[in-house]
Formats: sequence, C-alpha cells, structure tokens
Amino acid sequence: MGTPAWGRVLPDPSTLEEPFWTGCREQKLMLQRCERCGKLLYPPTPLCRRCQGVTLAWEEVAPPYGKIATYTVNHQQWLPELDVPYVLAMAELDIDPHIRVTSVLIGVPTSLVQIGLPVQVEFVDAEGLRLPVLAPRPAETT
Repeated sequence: MGTPAWGRVLPDPSTLEEPFWTGCREQKLMLQRCERCGKLLYPPTPLCRRCQGVTLAWEEVAPPYGKIATYTVNHQQWLPELDVPYVLAMAELDIDPHIRVTSVLIGVPTSLVQIGLPVQVEFVDAEGLRLPVLAPRPAETT
C-alpha cells in the first residue's frame, strides 16, 4: 500500500477483488450477487454471507445511488499531505439498504453533511487506480 498525493492509503487489490477494481477503472460500481439466494454482496467475498452459496456473479449497480447512513468529520491530520477536515461516510445503497459503501465524502461542506443526505458513488484517479468516493447526488435524481 502506498500513500497517494491526495493523502489516502491506496488499496492493494487481491485476485478476489479484481472485478470490483476493473469496474472502478471503467467508472462502474461492480458488486457480487449470489446466484443461490439472489442477494447482493459487498465487500467481495468467496461465498455468500447469507446462504453460504459459492456461485457468485458480478454485476453493475447503476445508478450507484444511496444515502448517508452514518459519518464522521475528521480534523486530525494523520499524514502531512492529508487535507483536513474531511468526511468519512457510510452510504446505504438504494438498490439494497443492506449494502453499505464506506468512503470519503467529497463536494459537501462539513457543516452540511447529515444522515439521509442523498449521494452517489463516483470515481477519482489516484496513482494508477480509480477509487470510489461518495459525492452529493444531483438534485434532479433525488
């Protein structure tokens, strides 16, 4: 893992996660779906956490909309290149509220962040990877 210019630790994708990261490079949110019970799964896993099925298929979640379920505003500058304050948020996806994506929330002043805020998954470039982040959803889609 390395620290990119934007001040975050980069992931080190495993073979299991490769379809997820390939999707990110293509600006698509790819999640697993269990072919046995039909449930979406995130983060990537070798077997279904709900029914223990082992046949999992990847599919795009489009549009990747959700709402903030919880968040924290971080004021501690843990790394010299880390801009503070920043918001780390968990969003539950509209397609399945049991699927929660945790990432940095961008494009919203910290004073306006609240639970229930409509967001979407977007992708930012960071040293050869494209990373998922949360951003406010355009008003016409809420």
